[in-house]
Amino acid sequence: MSFSLSVNSLSALQAVELSYSYNSNEKLKFTPVVYSNRIAYNSYEAFHNIKDVALSKKNALFLTGTKCLTSVFEKTSTTSTIGKISGTIFLSTLSGEDLQYNGDTLSVQLSSSIKARITIVPIDTDTVELYTNNGIGLVVDSYYPYTVRATNAVLSPDQQYRRQFKLEYINGLMTFQTNTNEGPRYLSYGVDKVLRAVGLMLNESIINPYLFVPTFITNSSLTIGFDPTSNEVKYYNDIESFKNRMTLDIKEKNIAETNLLISCATTDMTKKEKTNINIALLRTNYTSTGTYAPTH
Repeated sequence: MSFSLSVNSLSALQAVELSYSYNSNEKLKFTPVVYSNRIAYNSYEAFHNIKDVALSKKNALFLTGTKCLTSVFEKTSTTSTIGKISGTIFLSTLSGEDLQYNGDTLSVQLSSSIKARITIVPIDTDTVELYTNNGIGLVVDSYYPYTVRATNAVLSPDQQYRRQFKLEYINGLMTFQTNTNEGPRYLSYGVDKVLRAVGLMLNESIINPYLFVPTFITNSSLTIGFDPTSNEVKYYNDIESFKNRMTLDIKEKNIAETNLLISCATTDMTKKEKTNINIALLRTNYTSTGTYAPTH
């Protein structure tokens, strides 16, 4: 039997990068360490205070001491504004007139029996569609005076621009711009108070007012992120909560530390610079009902 032998210097060793990719690649906390002889490795918080290790030809298992997940992962979050997420609002003018729903048209009135409930649905990075009461879409007429109508009419591909709007939300004010045969126009209202796509600015003069004040029914923004916790949560509920399927309120939250069982493929660690790991929480210091057990 013959074999070949290759010799590499210690400085040629590469630090292994670990990732946890359950829903997405969640970032693990680590500190790069480099010695004077250029040997480097990544010191991961997850591997601090290791209690036991088991290795085989295919898998590696690491048992940690008790710790909270917040010490292992980086907490990340991203905030999206109303122009990028679906949201529902009421609109009013600067003088306090409400946008009102009148059958297939909309208008602004001081007293409104049926407020127009506008739902914003993004379809591109800066383009949205608008829907009003009962989920009916807003479409601009193809001819002057470009009246805005609530309709479920199907538009041909070359007419889709009539239901698409560029939304801007700045300093608490909202505008909706669309395209017409005469160029870009804002949704606005004139003497007859009917909503039309005729808003225009010429030499800093506003032709038909097109600024609206939104009142948010849903949140104006949405924070999406990864918040690694292993807390014990207690809920307040009663019989009526179960009967009516009401939302349960959190009564108490306790920071709970647990042992972590970390596993990964040893073949990946020797062949790749990046390898995925799995982390399982092991119940410790809990009773069978999920509450804390005495530690003595």
